[in-house]
Amino acid sequence: MRAMIEIEEELARGKDLVISPHMNSLELASMIIRTGRGNIDVSHALINISNSNSLAKKIEDMRNNIGLGNYENAKEIASEIDKSLLDEMSATEFGLEETRILIFEGKFEEAIKYSERFLKSMPMSPVTKLTFLQIRGHALISLNKYELAVIELHKAITIGKLFPHVQSFYSSLACMVLALTKMNNAIYAQRYLKILKSKVDEFAGQECWPDRFMVYMRAKTFLHKLRGEFKELSATLKECREVSLWLNDVSTAEKCEKELNEIDEENKSDIVTKNFDNWCFLENEGLILHYNPKTFYHLQNSPLLIQIIKLLGQKEISYEDFFETIWKQKYDPERHGNHIRSYLSKIRKYLPLNALQVKSEMISLI
Repeated sequence: MRAMIEIEEELARGKDLVISPHMNSLELASMIIRTGRGNIDVSHALINISNSNSLAKKIEDMRNNIGLGNYENAKEIASEIDKSLLDEMSATEFGLEETRILIFEGKFEEAIKYSERFLKSMPMSPVTKLTFLQIRGHALISLNKYELAVIELHKAITIGKLFPHVQSFYSSLACMVLALTKMNNAIYAQRYLKILKSKVDEFAGQECWPDRFMVYMRAKTFLHKLRGEFKELSATLKECREVSLWLNDVSTAEKCEKELNEIDEENKSDIVTKNFDNWCFLENEGLILHYNPKTFYHLQNSPLLIQIIKLLGQKEISYEDFFETIWKQKYDPERHGNHIRSYLSKIRKYLPLNALQVKSEMISLI
């Protein structure tokens, strides 16, 4: 257990650890993949094939199930652990996961009291303390105690600056945005949203980026609600829903869907997500998500490619209409055919195999 805590701290500081056979532990490999790379599906699969009956395995299994929204499974695993056999550090780690379950069950007062016991008297790593504080902030927001939530979240964010790779740091920033919007403090909410965005952008292209990006998207919705920006809110909720489903976070996807249904039709955005056979395209963010194998491409720095995919996603289109729509010039097959093929080749690099179809100079996406 202590080895896992030490490695978790190294990952949280940003150290890139390589999984190797000498670790001799699927639990360690699972934790590195979940914490350092944000790939909870692979992490969960590793734990499922582990033959170990150790406490480290059970706690890692709990964390994976909680991360996937399988709270009942996490509770069942927790019930199998004999607390009397835990040392202080292990008891604290287990207590953290129990506190998460209390939050899921809506027992916010109980979660605050239970976590207080560990924060006051039990040894814990800084990363564990950060996560306890973030959970407490969440609970206090749910109890409408926004000022107290801000105090706890400020402590969490202060620790998080030293551990910029831990997911709870991003959740703390998002919760701070929520608490401040509940207090009608749009100026400070915007400041924390900008901090969150800048931190998320530091992970652009990395495996863990989608998890952090989804946290940022949810935080954006809080500010949109405060400002009454319903079209922007609906666009963000649509994209957040798709990223959540891609991450297998059904709980967040259902919340986004519920909030979308609460917005009047006339206030909904025209911006849509395009869903195809094995991938989808989020227009507003220029984000391409592949489902199998799971991967992503963020084209935020390629506005022309975003424009092209948006156009191709609408319907099958001829070379002529494609060229004249994108480049606002009269199409000449002799002069412009190779130019079009060059851009289609660039687009193909970001799409699943055979997703871009060209037949007799007619282009379509599937």
